[in-house]
Amino acid sequence: MIGKAPPGLDRANWRRFSSGQIRPELTLDLHGMTAMRAARALEEFLQRAAADGHRAVEVITGRGAGPQGGVIRREISHWLNGPALRPLLLGACHPHRANPGSVLLLLRKKR
Repeated sequence: MIGKAPPGLDRANWRRFSSGQIRPELTLDLHGMTAMRAARALEEFLQRAAADGHRAVEVITGRGAGPQGGVIRREISHWLNGPALRPLLLGACHPHRANPGSVLLLLRKKR
């Protein structure tokens, strides 16, 4: 899911989002949290951002130690694809290939 153009988003908007032309309106930093606390904080943050009508947000996971990164970085894709968060999201990408410790999220428009 992270870094792949989602269905329902045209190519021009995906390019604008994934290249950083759409700036995040809010940021959540998950550094130093346990996995359980980070998952809860992420869900609350995204629910609140969606309710407030925000379109683009950034979640900082940190790079973590080791070749696959830390627990939060490895788990964020699973959390984002869970039943509570998936309906809120349209797309996700890293702001830059050299920075896998942050994820930009494009939220669906409120209807």
